[in-house]
Amino acid sequence: MRIILSIFIFVLILSSCATQQPTSDNKLGKTLNTLTIDNEVAKKEKEESITGQIIYVPIYSYIYFNNKTSKINLAATLSIRNTDIVNPITIYSIFYYDSAGKLIRNYITQPFSLQPMASTEYVIEEDDVSGGIGANFLVEWYAKTNVSDPILEAIMVSSRSGQGMSFISQGRVIKKWSKEAKELTNNNEIK
Repeated sequence: MRIILSIFIFVLILSSCATQQPTSDNKLGKTLNTLTIDNEVAKKEKEESITGQIIYVPIYSYIYFNNKTSKINLAATLSIRNTDIVNPITIYSIFYYDSAGKLIRNYITQPFSLQPMASTEYVIEEDDVSGGIGANFLVEWYAKTNVSDPILEAIMVSSRSGQGMSFISQGRVIKKWSKEAKELTNNNEIK
């Protein structure tokens, strides 16, 4: 009996240590620095990048109808599209948050290259309502050369009882950087 209890406590401790949580500080930079990929090569590449963005994409795990107790669950697909016809972009991080701003999931453990005109997608199943009505993705990308901005959209879909509904929410840039902007800022500070 003691052995079983000891194993249970050990597993409980391990599972609590493995959970990755954002800091309680709501400042975007500090939170993202806490959560970003723990890979020195990737961090160096990002610092040497020419341009990049952090994009916020609204997600609805469900929507209300009739009243606040009646809900329709939705499947959601995050679509990331590289619109540049020549150059790849690097997807640095993809984080999924719930309505309260709590990190639910980190979708990638290593940055990856999205080739010119390529796209990738991430699906949240219809029965996964962990995000709530105010869920969102934060996606960070960068490029080593000037590129056209990628398009990020979320498609929410439900088909129950012979009826279907679908709608799209578009990503919004909440932070952007470019080498030219950094140089301009430095010049303004010198003057």
